[in-house]
Amino acid sequence: MKSVMYGSTDVLKNPMKIAMTDTLELQIVLVNSATPVKVSGRVEGANTKGRVTITSPSFTLSVDVRPDGTFEFPKVYPGSYRVLAETDAPENQGIPIPLLVGDREITDLVVTVPK
Repeated sequence: MKSVMYGSTDVLKNPMKIAMTDTLELQIVLVNSATPVKVSGRVEGANTKGRVTITSPSFTLSVDVRPDGTFEFPKVYPGSYRVLAETDAPENQGIPIPLLVGDREITDLVVTVPK
């Protein structure tokens, strides 16, 4: 935990006092000590134009698929994700696939788009 502030009060150093009429925000800043890694690969299938999205319970990252079908996420923190290729093919229902990112980069991820 990097900091906990209630208004201008540093709660890590001073007690927090809350009244019924208070409108201040409690702000908590956490530090992620994990090192991000690169995740890259390619989209295969009938239509490789579009985006690749990886989603965790906390956030979503998206990148464009390059003309050659490859993609790259330069900084992904370790954790569990779902990967989805979003293309302009109308028949593409898109089924997310699980992805577990550890402390090593992933360079050979293949996402297949239904034909």
